[in-house]
Amino acid sequence: MNKVAAGLIVLGAVCSTTTFSQEVPRPSIARQKEVPPLPTDSNVKVGPILFRFSAVLRSEFVDNVNLSNGTTAPIESDIILTPQLGIDAAWRITKLNILRFHTTLGITKYLSHSQLSTNDILISPDSELRFDVFVGDFKINLHEQFSLQEDPVGQGALSNVSKFGRFINTAGVGVLWDLNDVVLSTGFDHTNFIVTSSSAPATTTPQTANTTSNTSNLNRTTDQISASSAFNVSSAMSVGLESVASVTRYPEAPQNDATRVSLGPYVHFQITNYTRVYAAFGYQGTFFDNPGSAPVVSSTSTAATASPSNITSTQNASTNPNSYYADLTIAHRLNRYYQDHLSIGHGSQLGLYSQGTETNYVNYTSGWQLNPVLAISTSFFFEDTVESGTQSSAPFKRFGLTLTTGYRVTKKLSASLLYQFIEKTSVNETQSYRQNRVGLGFSYQF
Repeated sequence: MNKVAAGLIVLGAVCSTTTFSQEVPRPSIARQKEVPPLPTDSNVKVGPILFRFSAVLRSEFVDNVNLSNGTTAPIESDIILTPQLGIDAAWRITKLNILRFHTTLGITKYLSHSQLSTNDILISPDSELRFDVFVGDFKINLHEQFSLQEDPVGQGALSNVSKFGRFINTAGVGVLWDLNDVVLSTGFDHTNFIVTSSSAPATTTPQTANTTSNTSNLNRTTDQISASSAFNVSSAMSVGLESVASVTRYPEAPQNDATRVSLGPYVHFQITNYTRVYAAFGYQGTFFDNPGSAPVVSSTSTAATASPSNITSTQNASTNPNSYYADLTIAHRLNRYYQDHLSIGHGSQLGLYSQGTETNYVNYTSGWQLNPVLAISTSFFFEDTVESGTQSSAPFKRFGLTLTTGYRVTKKLSASLLYQFIEKTSVNETQSYRQNRVGLGFSYQF
């Protein structure tokens, strides 16, 4: 299968399968003697560093760029051009250890709404610098993940917003200790979430838009510690315990600093050579520095329309909530041409404009390699979210569907067609919207 065509299907690593031998001790992850491979499709070499560059040009028609339902602001459409440059680099520092880097840089140009065009270089969410160090039975991973995005549709809490720029940077270290029958791991990550810009249609009032000129009170930092243990019951099944503790701090009022903890068991097993299942369940708790206190919107705003510009004080409207998380993930590969991935679960997190959210979710992706030059991928998601902690809290549901077709025109040139549909339905009708997106893209590997 051609590498370019295969790359048109994007599925998580969990979708890959492994053939297990019955009760044969596997080699320790930290003691593998195989030399990690360097990229074979690199096109530039600078000293010991291999680079691979690619260029992408994507055009999209979006029928609702401001995520409006037509009542708070008119529904506006536009054509968006997005040129991008992909960069991959690998540096073999030692025989077993390779420093790897990946990012995609780009800009967006709105043909009708020039004020929404990017002023900064956008950075893809999968950008990462990572380095694995092997020492005896230990594997140490140093990493930094970063992104700069402006499309508001990636934030479920947003409505009536045309642009929401946010820079996210996570730097950390992870340590895995592989004892064959037992695998222990721990890690620490520091995350900065910085809002760089936010805008709404000119006809939208502050009472109906999730936006403000003062976005600094949405900035936050999070320090997180995680730990897990896994026991290999057999060559096809492992069970374990996982835990996470984090502290989130906001530099400005009225946001409430919080400590979050989660703890629970999980099981991972291989049903067949082509189907893997992961299941987890546990306790999830949030502890605010000022329990019983939550941001309150001003009297001029309506329910479910809070933004930082009309949050003025706090009230005794919230306590330290206790919740749970649950996840069932099934990864299946029918054959070398078709594979899919399904996740169903429940979880909570800190909110963007509210103190917290609880979400029931379903995510599904599939990829089908029709022939060496043509591939089709599909995905959909469903979210049922309840916000808490402010008078603006409003439950909402979101559904999204994406269809993508990729075609390898030549050895280095590929083309893709995309259709995406997203609909949000909120208890507050002013926060509901529907968006269709149709795109055509070309990718060239230098």
